[in-house]
Amino acid sequence: MAYAKQGTEGKTRLERMQDTLRDFGKFLYSRNEDNEVTIMGRNGASWAKLAVFFLIFYGCLAGFFAAMLSVFMTTVPEKADGPKFTKFIAGKQGLIPTPLEVKSGQKDDHVEAINKFLEPYKSAMNNSDSYNQNCTEETRSKRSKPCAMDLTTLGECYSNDKDFQYGYDEEKPCIFFKMNRVYGWVPEPEEGLDYVKLACKFEDESQKGLLPFPSDKPGFLANFYPFFAEDDWLGPIAALKINTTAKGVLLCEARAQNIKKSDTYRLNRGATGRVRIELDL
Repeated sequence: MAYAKQGTEGKTRLERMQDTLRDFGKFLYSRNEDNEVTIMGRNGASWAKLAVFFLIFYGCLAGFFAAMLSVFMTTVPEKADGPKFTKFIAGKQGLIPTPLEVKSGQKDDHVEAINKFLEPYKSAMNNSDSYNQNCTEETRSKRSKPCAMDLTTLGECYSNDKDFQYGYDEEKPCIFFKMNRVYGWVPEPEEGLDYVKLACKFEDESQKGLLPFPSDKPGFLANFYPFFAEDDWLGPIAALKINTTAKGVLLCEARAQNIKKSDTYRLNRGATGRVRIELDL
């Protein structure tokens, strides 16, 4: 009984498929009358010539790529010398809060985020003799040790107690701030100050609940700067404590003569020198 209709050559479809598979098998591997083996239509000598050709071709291609890469690497400055093309980043200081949003029911997440944020500062404070220094000059000099942050200046927003909750357990949360790294930038504080002032207010100006800054210098100490691309450099931080359980929006900005502030406070819209923090307690 035929498995399919007869074709024009008098063979069934099954027989034509078998012929096709048989021919494909001969293409993959076969022997001619001289008992010479061919694989995919080529004998050993032909495959050897092809292999040599592609070995030389890809070897030259790899050599050309390596040469171009080495030329490019000669144009890349040393890390310690800083970036050369800073048209789009120079002088644009971002203000970064931790956490960015304060939400009820996420106390543990906020405390964990703050612990992670403060961890390198604690390490630097405990190893100030090895990697950091207690800065006393107005600005840092190149190759000098980065400054160590004295976390005790954060007042009620810091304790060395491992179970410290940063005010989230009493619904008076602390929010921590730092500025992003900009190579070689030195802040020019407002007249009479030696720090970049951090100023905060509620979007609804009638809303109350901001406690005084714990430090007598509410902002970022200028003598931590400039940043010279050190791996262990940590910028100064500031903290603010909130004394309200009402929903609201906190607007903060860093004030210095050479900080250009954006029109927006939203980081996702490219805010610089300013930040918007949502409070949902």
